[in-house]
Amino acid sequence: MLRTLFSFGGQIDRRAFMLGNLAIFGAIVGLTIVIVVGALMAGAPATPGKIPPGFVLAFAVMGLAACWPSLALYLKRFRDLGVGVLPGLAVVLVPSVIGNLAAFLHMSLVAKLGVQGLASLVNLGVFIACCALKGRTGPPAAPLREPEPRADLGRPQRFSPTVAPRAQFGLRGL
Repeated sequence: MLRTLFSFGGQIDRRAFMLGNLAIFGAIVGLTIVIVVGALMAGAPATPGKIPPGFVLAFAVMGLAACWPSLALYLKRFRDLGVGVLPGLAVVLVPSVIGNLAAFLHMSLVAKLGVQGLASLVNLGVFIACCALKGRTGPPAAPLREPEPRADLGRPQRFSPTVAPRAQFGLRGL
């Protein structure tokens, strides 16, 4: 499971994608409870509108820590769906970045919430599509490799009907 969450290589099916996201969500909820209870036990004010700076820092670190496994899951799932890495990154990151930048721009509250809500809906749509669409069937595609160099490229090749079919199937030495 750790390789699924933290490695960017390979591809995953719908089940592994959903289980990985469920694990991330569970970790975020659990850490949120620990941070809130810890802050209240340490004497942080529970008044609305007054958020201690350590509280904001703890949530920022938690959010950044959740980005790595989330991106790893999405990129593996996109690879299984046949989507390239750059389009996959764009689909996941652009709405998130725009939604988060809206919080810092000088806009009305309604406009900020509208931009952030639209970005969240786009991200929800991508998540649902990744959960609903079937990926490639069969084993993962082999990575592309360069053909092995032949030692006899300098000599002219003669065609032999008995050698050519064997060479086609990798049976040169027989």
